[in-house]
Amino acid sequence: MNITLMRSLVGRKISVFTVSGQSGYKDEGIVRSVDDQVIVIEKGQDVLYFVIQNIRLIKVLE
Repeated sequence: MNITLMRSLVGRKISVFTVSGQSGYKDEGIVRSVDDQVIVIEKGQDVLYFVIQNIRLIKVLE
C-alpha cells in the first residue's frame, strides 16, 4: 500500500471496508493518523484502529 497516498487522507472523511473471517464490515469516520501498519479514524466519540492488512477498500467521502 502506498503510504504517501494513505497519509494524504489524514483529515478527510472516509468509509473503510474490512474483512474478518467470512464477514465484511464498513465504518465511516475522519482519518486521524496513518502508518505502515495501521490507519486510525475518529467516529463520533470513538477512535477506531484498522490493521491495513485487513482493509479491503477505502472510499473517500469528503
